[in-house]
Amino acid sequence: MKHRLNLLSAALLAGCTGSLEPPGKQLAIIGAGPPSNVFPGIPDTVGPGPTTIRYHSYGSSTCNRPAGEAVETQPTAVVITAYDEYVPPNTPCTADFATYNRSVVVPLTRGMVAIRLRGLELSGNSTPKEITKTIVVR
Repeated sequence: MKHRLNLLSAALLAGCTGSLEPPGKQLAIIGAGPPSNVFPGIPDTVGPGPTTIRYHSYGSSTCNRPAGEAVETQPTAVVITAYDEYVPPNTPCTADFATYNRSVVVPLTRGMVAIRLRGLELSGNSTPKEITKTIVVR
């Protein structure tokens, strides 16, 4: 029950977009508390080229809707920022806990690459969270 109430609070608070989010979007909840979210769908070693990265986001089944990602590629890192559709403050949301399976295709080049997923921690106060996994691209 505590997770459900925290989820509701986080979903409502996440509706307050800052100036960094694209219009009509808000950061997605990627950290659902202990245990921390991990990348469920990328192996430790992959080949170069377009690669699918799978991850989860969380939220109320009546309010949170995945709205894509922003992807920034650097020579040794890929930064993925997960977004949901904007939820206006004081929107009534069900206090359930939905998991959204998400994926994004990113280009990878040979070497050690840090995959960074950015979003929000499920904490009731919209705490930013970054999950990182370093992989080898051969």
